[in-house]
Amino acid sequence: MTVALLLPLLAVCGLGVLFLVSGELSRRIGVASPGRIGLAALLGFGILAMSIKAVVLLSLQPTGALAAVAAAARAIDPAPAGRDGRSAGPGLSLGTSSMRFSVRNKAWKALPRTTDLPDAALVDLGRRLFFDKRLSADGTVSCASCHDIAAGGDDGRRTAVGIAGARGARNAPTVLNAGFLRRLFWDGRAASLEEQALGPLLNPVEMGLSSMARAVAIVSGDADYRARFAEALSAPATAGGIVRAIAAFERTLVTPASPYDSFVLGDDDALSASQKRGLFLFDDVGCRTCHADPWFTIAADRRSSPYRIFPVFRTGPLLARFDLTADGGRHGADVWRVPSLRNVALTAPYFHNGSVDTLEDAVRIMAEAQLGRPTAGDPFGTTSIVRDRSGRPFVARGRTLTQTDVSDIAAFLRSLTGSIPVVRAPSF
Repeated sequence: MTVALLLPLLAVCGLGVLFLVSGELSRRIGVASPGRIGLAALLGFGILAMSIKAVVLLSLQPTGALAAVAAAARAIDPAPAGRDGRSAGPGLSLGTSSMRFSVRNKAWKALPRTTDLPDAALVDLGRRLFFDKRLSADGTVSCASCHDIAAGGDDGRRTAVGIAGARGARNAPTVLNAGFLRRLFWDGRAASLEEQALGPLLNPVEMGLSSMARAVAIVSGDADYRARFAEALSAPATAGGIVRAIAAFERTLVTPASPYDSFVLGDDDALSASQKRGLFLFDDVGCRTCHADPWFTIAADRRSSPYRIFPVFRTGPLLARFDLTADGGRHGADVWRVPSLRNVALTAPYFHNGSVDTLEDAVRIMAEAQLGRPTAGDPFGTTSIVRDRSGRPFVARGRTLTQTDVSDIAAFLRSLTGSIPVVRAPSF
C-alpha cells in the first residue's frame, strides 16, 4: 500500500475512534448531542497539538541521535552469546556495544571528578584533625579509627567501636564519596558533612568529648594547630572551624576510575561478561531506582528524597536470620537513608547492623525484602504472597532470581570499586 492511500485510511480510522471515544465519554458524563461535537473537537485539537509537538521534537534531534538509540536497541537480542561463548541471558548483548543506553533508554553515568575542591591549607588541616586521637575523651580514638580510608572508608567491624571499647549499635558507613551525599548516617539525621563530623566527637560511645569547648581547648593548646588555623581560616580555632576543616578533607575522598566508570566512558572490555549481565539485571529488576548512578544512591540526587522504607516486605527467612528488623531506623518507622554502593566490595559486613558478610547474601536480601523477588525455586516465573509490617498482602510476580543472577549482580557491584585516594597519616 502506498503512502498516498495509507495516510487517508489512517485519518479516517483516527476520526472514527475519536468520535467513538467522545461519544462514550459524553454518555457517561451526561453531555447532550451538541456537546458531543464540541467534546470531539477538543479531543481532536489535543491530539493534533501532541502530533505537531512530536514532529517538531523529532526534527530537532541532533544528527545521529536517533540512530544511536536504534543501535542501542539492536544490542538487545533474545539470547546473545558473550565473547566467551556463554549466553548473556535474556535481553543483553555482550558484543561491542558499550551499553551507553540501558534497557530503559537511560544513559549510565560515570562518577564526576569534582573540580571545586576546598583550599589546600584547609584540607590539610582537616586531614590532621581526622587522624588526631587527642580529640577523644581517652585519647584512643580518631575519625580514622572507624573510617580506614585505604580499606574502603570503614572499619570492617559489624558495629563501630569507640572509647574504652564501647560498641555502637550500627555499622560504620564509609566516608569515601560522602561529599556527594545530601544526608549522612544510616538514618540520614545529618544534613551536611559538617553536621556529620560533629556527631562522633560528642557521642559518648564514639569519641566521647564532653563538649565542643573541650575540642577547641585541645586544638588551641597546640602551637602547630594555632598556626594552621590562622593560615587556613585566618582565625583562631572554633567548633565551627574544626568541623569545617574535617568536612573539607572528607570532600577530597573521591574514588573515580572504577571498572564500571571505564566501561561507561567507552572501554567495552572494562567489565567481564558476568559484570555486564549484572549491570543489565541491576537495572532490569529495579535496583537502580534507589541506587541511582553515578553515585549509586539516590541520597546524592537533589531532586529526590534520600530516604526509603526498609524492609518493604517483612516475610522471608533472611530478615529473621540476619536480625534486620530489630532496628527501626529513623524514628522507628523503618525509614533509612539509601546507602551508596560505590566501593561496596570493600565495606563488608553489610547493612545497618553489620550482620551480612557477603555481597551475594546482601543481593538476596534486597531482592526479597525490597523488590518482592524470590531468589530460589522456579527460575522461569513465580507468583507468591508477601506481607508488609501491618500484615497486608501483596502479590509478588516476576522471574525468580537464580543463583547465576545473584552472582552476576554481585560481580557488577564489585566493578564499582574505584581508585582509593592515598592519604598519609600525619605525625603528632
